Amino acid sequence: NPEAARLSGINVRALRIAAFAFSGVAAGVAGSILISRTATAIAGDGLADVLFPAIAAVVVGGTSIQGGRGAIWRTVLGIFFLEFIRNGFNLLEVNPYYQDIIRGAIILVAVGADALPRRAR
Repeated sequence: NPEAARLSGINVRALRIAAFAFSGVAAGVAGSILISRTATAIAGDGLADVLFPAIAAVVVGGTSIQGGRGAIWRTVLGIFFLEFIRNGFNLLEVNPYYQDIIRGAIILVAVGADALPRRAR
């Protein structure tokens, strides 16, 4: 709450600028790591392999896309859940095309389960 932070003596403007600056530095480091992994500097290259699983793990872990409360331990559980499913599919030799469809359905169910209590309000 920016107003509560301001009343507590926190410089909200400086904190907001610092948060965006940190985000920019983190994005630069992530870009450097991605370039070193793929040996190319094409914009958007490799993001599907990194971005979608990260967002999926957060959503399946129970953190709302619309904002609100979340917990790191729940995100870790979401990561384990999705990776166990991926590993099981690979062991069963399920076609990767169908793996993506089923993982997408799991994410849709997680988002729907999050939206139901909000809709009742």
